[in-house]
Amino acid sequence: MMVGREGSEEPFMWKRATASHKASLTKAIDAIEVRGRSNKIKAFDFAFKLIKNSLRRIKAMDKHDCELENIGFLVFTDGKHNMPADVTDEDILDFVSSEVKEVESMGDYTMHNFFYSLSKSDTLSKQISCVTDGYWMLITPNMAPGNVTVGYQTLFSTPMGTDAFYNFTSWSSP
Repeated sequence: MMVGREGSEEPFMWKRATASHKASLTKAIDAIEVRGRSNKIKAFDFAFKLIKNSLRRIKAMDKHDCELENIGFLVFTDGKHNMPADVTDEDILDFVSSEVKEVESMGDYTMHNFFYSLSKSDTLSKQISCVTDGYWMLITPNMAPGNVTVGYQTLFSTPMGTDAFYNFTSWSSP
């Protein structure tokens, strides 16, 4: 679960999914006002600030019970990208690519990017997947919801039998 204050850049931090935090998040989601398509620049900027600020705070706490090695970044899109007039697909590719490199350079992290799109013509998400060594998947109307994120679940659940994951819990479906 992620949190952040409206209008502020910090603090962003993952928090445990307690009943209080879930209720707060549900309230915030219910208060969302639909005003059109999302702005990809703002969305990616927010997401990467969240990740980087959270990693900084985890490092500052000097706790080793939260040793991260892999970061999963999932993007669900309708494939219709809303960007300012002066921003090109190439600008987005450069931005996301440099942010992924920056996150990975903050420690011994590997960022795994998963893009799920409702549109076959969503070339931007496909290109981002390519430049970040990520994954792209078309979501079709007849696809079972449990099968949508099977690649993500498989990647993060497959090595569960190794010693490196002795303190890690995962569930994979279907």
